[in-house]
Amino acid sequence: MKLDALRNPTMRSSLLFATIAAIFVTDLLTPLGTVVWALYTIPLLLSVKLPRWWAPLASAALCSTLVVLGFYVSPSSSVSMETVVFNRLAGIAILWAMALILSQSRRLGIWLTMRTEEVRLQGSLLNEARDAILVRDLEDRILYWNRGAGEQYGWFEKEVIGKLSHELLQTRFPEPLHTIMEQVVREGSWEGHVEHR
Repeated sequence: MKLDALRNPTMRSSLLFATIAAIFVTDLLTPLGTVVWALYTIPLLLSVKLPRWWAPLASAALCSTLVVLGFYVSPSSSVSMETVVFNRLAGIAILWAMALILSQSRRLGIWLTMRTEEVRLQGSLLNEARDAILVRDLEDRILYWNRGAGEQYGWFEKEVIGKLSHELLQTRFPEPLHTIMEQVVREGSWEGHVEHR
């Protein structure tokens, strides 16, 4: 099987189910005291590569069902029944804990990808604006500089990022800068007219 085939979700699903089936057959052939449930962590990890965020939860449900079924069908052993039951229940708990962590990390990854794309789109829209738009931090250092600002003031973004905006633009404020910054910190904003060179 070529590695390119594993990029196909159908092939990944087939590999996942084949792995689960092989582990279940191993469980059926192994005496009850053996910790075969630990092998179910493999398909659980494989399920992260499926396109749905809930795939690890569905895999945990299937694997847990097979762990219980294996309890009833696997050959008996000399290990006490209490140990076997504890072993299987602990395995199910660990599988579900892993599934919850994996599905939440997958959801977070999807959300971050969507949010990154949204921010990238907003940035490209701001960059196309004819108005000068700049974003600065509370220390007055320039964090963002759009194309309109470059056309209006004559500097490219790479030249101004990290520079102090009031020094670069030779800004004249209607009141002392520290007073304006105190109001921004206290009230969240400041309105007024400033002059640039």
